[in-house]
Amino acid sequence: MSSGSLAYVGKASSDRYDPFTFNQEIQPDDIEISDDAFIITSAVAEAYVQRISDPPRLTELQIEPSNTRIEVGTKQSFVAKGLDQYGQELAIDVIQWAATGGTIDQEGVFLAGPNSGNFNVTATVDNIKALNHFSLFKRSVKDENGKYAEDGTQQSQKIHWKRDVPTQKWMNFYSRVLTRFASDPNLRLTLKVEFSVDGVVSEQKLEETKVALQELGLDDSLDKN
Repeated sequence: MSSGSLAYVGKASSDRYDPFTFNQEIQPDDIEISDDAFIITSAVAEAYVQRISDPPRLTELQIEPSNTRIEVGTKQSFVAKGLDQYGQELAIDVIQWAATGGTIDQEGVFLAGPNSGNFNVTATVDNIKALNHFSLFKRSVKDENGKYAEDGTQQSQKIHWKRDVPTQKWMNFYSRVLTRFASDPNLRLTLKVEFSVDGVVSEQKLEETKVALQELGLDDSLDKN
């Protein structure tokens, strides 16, 4: 224990250790290992010392969801999460909410106004503030000819993009691109996947792929060339 590579500790209340023996001499006879007394590494011990000397305090707020799209006249719930100086989540009580483009209550429930555009929501606890942007849209409607009517609603627009995405960027593509449109009920995603392998794809892999598609409720038809 005196070398500082390990520490001998005991459980206590309020997230504290008692005893806490670190960088100190301790006799082998004084060490008793149980559910309430155990050995921790130096990294854990040093983090504990830092936390005790500088207790967790609120240093950051995060608002979820972020960069979302909301239909005018509808409601959207926002949630604020607090983080301490160590990046750990910290419980917060009273949050002061404010928003543009509509009204928001102190539970974080936003009621969108009648106008489309870009707006923001803020959450404040003491002197810590977070701000997120969002957009309001008006749903397009079709007339009897199947065309979008000019009734003040936002015109429908399609976005097409076709490129190869490297495997290491799949998750980033989803989180940075697709999630911007995920809240739109009109979103339609068509995915074309091609597997090119040397030799022949085994029947086992084909069957496993079909099962996975079925579990997702998707068409399990596979084309083999």
